[in-house]
Amino acid sequence: MKRSPLTRTKRPKRKGRRRITSGNDEPYLDWIRSLPCTVVTHGRPDYLGPCCNLIEPSHNRSRNLSGNDRDVIPLCANHHRLSSMSWHAAGRRTFQRVAGIDAVAVARELSDRYDRERNG
Repeated sequence: MKRSPLTRTKRPKRKGRRRITSGNDEPYLDWIRSLPCTVVTHGRPDYLGPCCNLIEPSHNRSRNLSGNDRDVIPLCANHHRLSSMSWHAAGRRTFQRVAGIDAVAVARELSDRYDRERNG
């Protein structure tokens, strides 16, 4: 029995998500960097270990997934990316559960606080 050669079919091209081109909100990110780590102010720091002094803005949603710079929380480098139970190592949901924080609510609260402080 003779077999026919495998034929490759072209896959349809995926249409990429529309990217937001609003740019960075650097003044807001600088303000976020001046705040203490969210795990210390809203969560359980005793369970996740000590903070380091370097604060990094942690996006709740990637900017590629329609996230923006107002959707961030301040995390120290240890809780953001360095420890084994960090935001990036454990994953967003697991980290929030273990740390005892609601990142979306904290980000909304901080954005409102920033607007109040800047506008009066």
